[in-house]
Amino acid sequence: MSIPNLPVNFKDDILAASNVKRKYRQTTNDDSTVSFEDVTNYSQEGSEFGAKEVNQTNGAINNIYNERILTLEEAALVTEPGFFVDAQVITELNGNNYELDESEDTYESERIWYKKYNNGLIEYWGRCSSPAQVTGGQGFATINFPVPFKDMNYIVTATAEYASSSTITFETSVQRNSTSRAYVYARTNTGIVTGAWIQWEAKGYWK
Repeated sequence: MSIPNLPVNFKDDILAASNVKRKYRQTTNDDSTVSFEDVTNYSQEGSEFGAKEVNQTNGAINNIYNERILTLEEAALVTEPGFFVDAQVITELNGNNYELDESEDTYESERIWYKKYNNGLIEYWGRCSSPAQVTGGQGFATINFPVPFKDMNYIVTATAEYASSSTITFETSVQRNSTSRAYVYARTNTGIVTGAWIQWEAKGYWK
């Protein structure tokens, strides 16, 4: 967007020292009306400022308003300088900023990483081993979320890592136990997988 280069060299009238006030000469016209002529002495004559200059200024302001960026999607399409961004876009952009932190899984002493966004979104990822816990013959790994989700409407996915030549692949499944805990199960057709690592991710809202 082109930005008009409006003049910034306007000057005021400055009266000469010989004038205390402005001076005008009155002339009587043929139709009995009178006209006034400025006969003041100036040390500096001021600039003209009329409808043309006002229209230029107002036009530039209107152009800024009409062409301003209103969404992040519009901002992504901009390929030239000169556009102004609405404050709501800045608010949305700030809302997508995040704090990167890491916390330790309290059960397995394994590392959990997460991105906690200001707009309420939180993303977790990490690794867990199987079986990390066995209850009634059912092996599963426990994931404890340092920052709980606000409700159970979060998702968890798990992917098996290569374990060994004898257990090249195995099935994984996840269970959302609460807003602060999930379980990861690892199985083959012969039973529980032991000594294997699983990569997992979880995503939802913390507020």
